[in-house]
Amino acid sequence: MPVFNEQPRLAKPSGACARFPIDMEIICVDDASSDNTAQYFANLLAAGASIHLFVNEQNRGKGAAREKRTGRRRRGDIAVVQDADLEYDRVSCRV
Repeated sequence: MPVFNEQPRLAKPSGACARFPIDMEIICVDDASSDNTAQYFANLLAAGASIHLFVNEQNRGKGAAREKRTGRRRRGDIAVVQDADLEYDRVSCRV
């Protein structure tokens, strides 16, 4: 999940991903946010959330967050991107 200054909206996508009924790895890339996004993720991790967080020191954009060195650390065979701003908020297939 690429994230850039989305702290007020993070609860909905991160909660939805965590409740999805399959075993998955959740990777979040904070793309140099300047709001309270870092604190939001720190609180999640302190509460025991099962996410992998990567932080870009410089804003590189959604493509870099998805495809470059930070986003390619996934272990599974399939990757699904869910933007923190819910740009992709419709499910086009069923599991």
